[in-house]
Amino acid sequence: MKSYLTILILALTLKTVGQTAFDRSAFSAATEKVISNIEQLNKVSDNIYEKTEVGIKKRDILAQLLNVASKEELITLTNHPNGVVRCYSFWALSHKPNVNLLPILINHISDTANVQTLFGDEGGREKAGDFMIDVATPDYVDLACSKLDSTQLARLDSILIYTPNDLNAKANAIRMAQPTDKLYSRFRELVIKDHNQSALVTLAKYRKQQDVSLILENREGGEPANEGYFYTYQAISQFPSPDFMPLLKRNLQNTYEESHHYSNEWAELYQAIAAYRNPEAVELLKTPFTKVKSRDIREYHLNFVFAAIQGSTDSVFDGLKWMLWEDGGRIGLAEFKYLSLQSPLRAFVLAKNSLLNSGQMEISSFGYNNNSSDSLPVIMLNLIFQKDSVSGLDIIRTNLRQADVHMYPIFSRRAAEICSRSFVIPLFERIEREDNPWIYLEAVKALIAYNDHSINKKILECRQKNKNLGTGWGGKELNSLLKENNIN
Repeated sequence: MKSYLTILILALTLKTVGQTAFDRSAFSAATEKVISNIEQLNKVSDNIYEKTEVGIKKRDILAQLLNVASKEELITLTNHPNGVVRCYSFWALSHKPNVNLLPILINHISDTANVQTLFGDEGGREKAGDFMIDVATPDYVDLACSKLDSTQLARLDSILIYTPNDLNAKANAIRMAQPTDKLYSRFRELVIKDHNQSALVTLAKYRKQQDVSLILENREGGEPANEGYFYTYQAISQFPSPDFMPLLKRNLQNTYEESHHYSNEWAELYQAIAAYRNPEAVELLKTPFTKVKSRDIREYHLNFVFAAIQGSTDSVFDGLKWMLWEDGGRIGLAEFKYLSLQSPLRAFVLAKNSLLNSGQMEISSFGYNNNSSDSLPVIMLNLIFQKDSVSGLDIIRTNLRQADVHMYPIFSRRAAEICSRSFVIPLFERIEREDNPWIYLEAVKALIAYNDHSINKKILECRQKNKNLGTGWGGKELNSLLKENNIN
């Protein structure tokens, strides 16, 4: 209690700093000019461009402010009426030497001004206090500026947790907090009084029976029927008590009836079920294979089930992993290695089937990093060639004809390495009908690897027949490729 009061008094004291009327006369003319420009821009960004006499030029607002404003001016400007000015001023201040950023951050714990941000291609809106905290957090925003050390970060998190505020940083502090006895009562208070969802999840980590009712009764208001349990499911994942199983079963059953839309919170529902790691949970995780009526919605269910057990080495999930691979078209690299040790022959057969029917595999789980030698399809293909090169050649031929843009380079590049004459026909078949440059350019590269005059001549004939090969950026790339290889 004593530490809580100390923190609260410190926060409230600092909060009053800078709340006096803002005095614009305290700044130099140069600083005032930059501030006026920032007010007109009204956006925090590292990607601002402006017209100049010599053309379009990138405009570094932060550098301009750093060049004209003193440390004292910047400290005062962190209390400017405009939220964007406050953010830029704090950001600039973080580049000045010998500045204690923590008191300023504490002073802005209640700074919820909504500011527009744009960094690179990513734009959005953020509360001013959150932006300032991001600037001072290691590995966030600007890596060249000063950051809080571990002790300061711990103090800031503690103040965020104990002080009333609406920053997103508070939720982060609660989620990242270690569940100590000292913090337990505060988290429970946040759940009961404020209905704080992040606190509910952290409270569940204590796994106390007296909190079961809080979790069972939790639901976010305003959500559609059968929804609003996102954080409830996250809490159950931390505390898989038998008391929650009826709720999970009921809500899972309700998802089977959906045929027109899905909810992202289903992913958390399956994570919560998987947290039990017992046969009953496994049976529930298998139900989408037979219970979900809509084929399209079934795909979402299977993705969520796969994600819920992905990376787990608990043997209770072995049967489900085989089922997801064989019947669901979902297999990850870790799961493939694990299952290959459990049953090498079965994994080998399924690997052949997966590559022969790559279009039926769920790309997000199967993987398609075609530039990596350790991607799952490449590893599968290597294994197949080691055990059965005839099947390996057949798999390449099949995919040269039918693989999608994600998978095609894996097989076209292997074809270029092997240069089997059996690949020539399927490569040309693809070029003759293809309109996707990412595919036909790969096919042409594979054919050029044969270094055969008759093949090169036929490439030119295909370019005349398939007009898609001469249009857009793909056509330009193809012309350059042919020119580089003296094919004309």
